Amino acid sequence: MAELSEKLKMARKAAGMRQEDAAESMGMLRVTLSSIESGKRRVSTDELVKFSKLYNVDPNSLLEFNCDKAAFYRRINAYYQFLSLEQKFSELLDDDKQEILDIIDLKLKKKRSEDNTDRT
Repeated sequence: MAELSEKLKMARKAAGMRQEDAAESMGMLRVTLSSIESGKRRVSTDELVKFSKLYNVDPNSLLEFNCDKAAFYRRINAYYQFLSLEQKFSELLDDDKQEILDIIDLKLKKKRSEDNTDRT
């Protein structure tokens, strides 16, 4: 099970940030961030919120106590994929967005139909 300190370190690495860069963005010394990531220093609520914004991670996932490292890393990667899709989607014209949503609806309908067929 990953501790908060380990999750913060994994989130920083998943965000592609060096300790120096993250510490500077947080307004703290690198040695302070190192102490946090090694579990030697506790994180305040305000710092937790800032970390979650900096790393684009849901603060609840950082606080989840029954989550192992692999599961947490998968959640971070899924979140980054979602952000990437959201960014690309936002750049489309409204008609193109609707076309994409229609395709998704068709694919989901097909999958549900296949799932129901498999059950029988």
